[in-house]
Amino acid sequence: MDRRSVPGASIAAVPLTVLTTLDEAIDVPPAPRAAPIPAHTVAEYRRVGPLFDAGDHLRLMQSLPDLLANAQAFADRVGAADARNRLGLTPPS
Repeated sequence: MDRRSVPGASIAAVPLTVLTTLDEAIDVPPAPRAAPIPAHTVAEYRRVGPLFDAGDHLRLMQSLPDLLANAQAFADRVGAADARNRLGLTPPS
């Protein structure tokens, strides 16, 4: 499945309340549940990837607010470029 088609597929597979929570998290990320350190952020990222691969849209959309919160808090703490380097992520090209 193309990543751009996930939101469209999710609308049919995910309750509106979950999509609303995700929308709010994109607008204003919630406070992270764990300390914003690389290990926690990478753990969230690794937990979400298989959900996408399996097409588990409900659990994927439920997990994204935590991932966004951890990633944003970590990037705010160390800077976006340093956060990408520490997490082993490459910047978009």
